[in-house]
Amino acid sequence: MLGRGRARGGIAELIGEPEAEARAGRLQLGARELEQTKAQADAQTMHDLAFASRVAKFVKSNSVVFASAGRTLAIGAGQMSRIDSIRIAETKAADAKLTLKGSVMASEAFFPFRDSVDTCAKIGVRAIVQPGGSIKDADSITAADEHGIVLLFSGMRHFRH
Repeated sequence: MLGRGRARGGIAELIGEPEAEARAGRLQLGARELEQTKAQADAQTMHDLAFASRVAKFVKSNSVVFASAGRTLAIGAGQMSRIDSIRIAETKAADAKLTLKGSVMASEAFFPFRDSVDTCAKIGVRAIVQPGGSIKDADSITAADEHGIVLLFSGMRHFRH
């Protein structure tokens, strides 16, 4: 389960499944498939998503974390709007002369609308992990499919206020 035990790498370890299962694309949380979109995550993307998820767990809600190659690129946090958190992270990355194109994003809060996915697509994000649980999850899945973005639902929200 997310947040339980030591997370050594890979989203599979975060949810207590063998790494081989993650590479095979058979990640599940209970009976719910984690792979939600047509685009499939490769092993490096899964590792980047797991890393970003671990970082997001410790950032003030509502947080977004952009990461790539095992490093944090930008964090946006403490906003009521996920879009505002994304914009803050985007500004911080630009100030540090970092690009978010090709990165992954983890959100510890679900997306109430598809606009977060659309905004990530404009930035060039390749994959997103978020808790899911919004009555409009299908809209986010549709947006991710339209943009060719991997979208995974972790099923776990971390409140850090």
